[in-house]
Amino acid sequence: MDLSPSSQPRKIEELIKLLILFFKKYNYLQTSLRQKQEKQIQFLILYSILLFLLQKSLGLPGYVNIWSNNM
Repeated sequence: MDLSPSSQPRKIEELIKLLILFFKKYNYLQTSLRQKQEKQIQFLILYSILLFLLQKSLGLPGYVNIWSNNM
């Protein structure tokens, strides 16, 4: 490892570039994870709405009352 004063700025520049690359990758991973979670939530909301509409079209109640004794 060259520790001469002339090589220090180059080493620091390389470290800065690596840090910037790391943070870009980290930010990308966080963004893609957030996007996946948002898509999962959107899917669950749409699925719930479609299930509710299907229940209504079949004449079923939109919910099941588990506390009622007259099932």
